Amino acid sequence: MNFLSLVGVELKKIRRSKILLILLIPVIMMWIPSIINADMNFDLRGIPITPENNFFIQGFMGMVWFMIPASLVICTVLLNQTERSNKGILKMLSLPISTTKLCLAKFTVLILLAAFQMVMSIGAYYICAAIVTHTQDYNFIPVSYTHLRAHETRHDLVCRLLLEKKKKTKKKKKTNNRRD
Repeated sequence: MNFLSLVGVELKKIRRSKILLILLIPVIMMWIPSIINADMNFDLRGIPITPENNFFIQGFMGMVWFMIPASLVICTVLLNQTERSNKGILKMLSLPISTTKLCLAKFTVLILLAAFQMVMSIGAYYICAAIVTHTQDYNFIPVSYTHLRAHETRHDLVCRLLLEKKKKTKKKKKTNNRRD
C-alpha cells in the first residue's frame, strides 16, 4: 500500500466516526460568546484597535491557545479508541505495510483534522461577523465603493467633492512646482 491509500483508509475511518461533529463543538463554543458579548468588543474607550480586529482577536485567541490543542488531544484519543475497539491497528499491521508509513498517515490525518477545524472556525467568524453586523450596526464585511456611492447623502456628497477638489489643487501645485 502506498502512502496516499493509507491516508484514504484513515479518512474513511474518520468519516464513520463522530470526530468531525466533535470538532464543531469548540468552534461553536468560541464564537457564541463573541456574539453575546459583542457590545464589549465594540467599546472603544481606551482601546486603540478597531472593533473588527478586536472581535477577530478575541475569538481566535481562544481557538489557538486552548481549543485547537485540546481538540488535537481529543482527536488522538478518539482515533486510538477507534483503532482499539475494532482491532484495526492489528489488522493494518498484519498487512505488508511499513509501520512508518502507517504512523505518518495517521499523523497526516490528524493535521488535516486541525486544518478542517481552522476552516470551520474561519467560517464561523464570518457567520458571527454577519450576525454582529446587524445587531451592532457596524459593517464588518466591506462594501464596494459603488455601493457606498449609491447610499450617499447630500452631506457625504459635498464632503467627497470637497476632498476631490482639494486633491486636484494639490496635484496642480505639484506639477506647477516641477515646471518651475
